[in-house]
Amino acid sequence: MNKKILIIVGSTGGHYIPATVLAETIRKISPSISIIFAGEKKIKNLEIWKEKHFRFIKIPVIKRPKKLNFFLFPFQLIYVGIVSLLLIKKQKPNLIVGFGSYTTAIPILAGIMLKQNLIIHEQNYVAGITTKILNFFGAPVALSFSETQKYLLKKKFYITGFPIREEFYSEKSSISLNSLNLKENKTTILVTGGSQGAKFINSLIIKTIPLLNPLKYQIIHITGKKDFENVKNSYKKFNINCYITDFSLKIYDFMKISDIIISRCGAGTIAEITSIKKPAILIPFKFAGGHQFFNGRYCDEKKACVVIKEKEITPQKLFDLIEKVKENIEEFKLNFKNINIADTKGNFAELCIKLIR
Repeated sequence: MNKKILIIVGSTGGHYIPATVLAETIRKISPSISIIFAGEKKIKNLEIWKEKHFRFIKIPVIKRPKKLNFFLFPFQLIYVGIVSLLLIKKQKPNLIVGFGSYTTAIPILAGIMLKQNLIIHEQNYVAGITTKILNFFGAPVALSFSETQKYLLKKKFYITGFPIREEFYSEKSSISLNSLNLKENKTTILVTGGSQGAKFINSLIIKTIPLLNPLKYQIIHITGKKDFENVKNSYKKFNINCYITDFSLKIYDFMKISDIIISRCGAGTIAEITSIKKPAILIPFKFAGGHQFFNGRYCDEKKACVVIKEKEITPQKLFDLIEKVKENIEEFKLNFKNINIADTKGNFAELCIKLIR
């Protein structure tokens, strides 16, 4: 009988993109292994799994309780737990892989209760409370950053790196600056807020553009769907070369043709930036439990990127940082040799296959 892996996945790109990379890599190495995804009903971009011919099972997930529904929380907990137990019993996976935040905690706990073979992946530099709890109860953890091991309650871990798409392995891009109506002789700044966009960064860039010399700089701006029209209209006020889009699954092409990146610092973004060795100005999302700041600080301490908090950044400070990075860009690039968190060799996939043999 063919082996089966069940991947429990969170609802943001930082979770489902590396999970999909893992699944594709496993399928390449061992095509006979069946892979099923399970996750939250509201997960966007379900077409990703459909296009790649992976089965996706929608399951309820536990939410952080709010004041109005706090009394319902225990019942939700029980319901999600029962559904998770039934899912595992029905699918009978040889391995359960957890790729997410607190939303995947109950299914993984159900797997622990059923004494299933399982592993969870911690994307961030600082292990989240869910990872710590699951690790305490016996779940081994695959780590993106080797330094994360100091945050675990039990020392059951593997250092695998963060799975990134193979398109990041090469320096070649399928698009050119000319194809975007941009110039080869200007410094290209890529602005992105992650898979869901970032209103704060969008607004900051619009306020910074008047400080940028349009003869020296040009911008590729990925706005996120919610803020696209507003940002697009704002650019019409300025005489600066730009390419604006709301979302792209091919961000690797934009990164490759850019010189400087301005971004949030989710673990996936850090892995992608470091794999293609592009200097970045990182602005951590302040409501991400502090994880993004520590991800960014890791690169800052290696002197490959610059991290600055939202409360500290202003248009003038951002402009000064852009100028600083531009002037020292080769030095920043050289410092990437001290960073190795991207899983470009299929380490996590090989580990998962090993765990079910």
